[in-house]
Amino acid sequence: MSLNFNQALFAGRLTADPELKLTQSGLHYTRFTVAVDRRKGKDAEPVTDFFPVTAWRERADFVTTYFKKGSPIFVTCTAQSDSYEDKDGNKRSSISFVADDVRFVESKSGSGSSAPAPAAKKPTVTTAMDIAEGGEADDCPF
Repeated sequence: MSLNFNQALFAGRLTADPELKLTQSGLHYTRFTVAVDRRKGKDAEPVTDFFPVTAWRERADFVTTYFKKGSPIFVTCTAQSDSYEDKDGNKRSSISFVADDVRFVESKSGSGSSAPAPAAKKPTVTTAMDIAEGGEADDCPF
């Protein structure tokens, strides 16, 4: 049996406004960084990790339309590794993440405020594919 599973989940905030770009062949994409806090120990101050993410096609359109610097975001990704030599001939490697799914993490009633939504209301989750499959901007949960 072969074991192959490659999925990463991030919930954090965008570090900058995402910008929609085009490849030479006309595909939409955007690159953005998600800042995620983690604790190193029980009483330690959180340390922030920064994860580079690339979103393609409808997901790129979704991210650049509905998210901005500081926006909370939930991303499901596939990790990709790359090996290369730098200009001095040293072997280097890097890991990047390609978005498979992007979601809002605040409720409709949140409207950008830091106050939590009432317990009776569940958060609204809208994905890039929901909008691409016929959702209108008026269906946006904020």
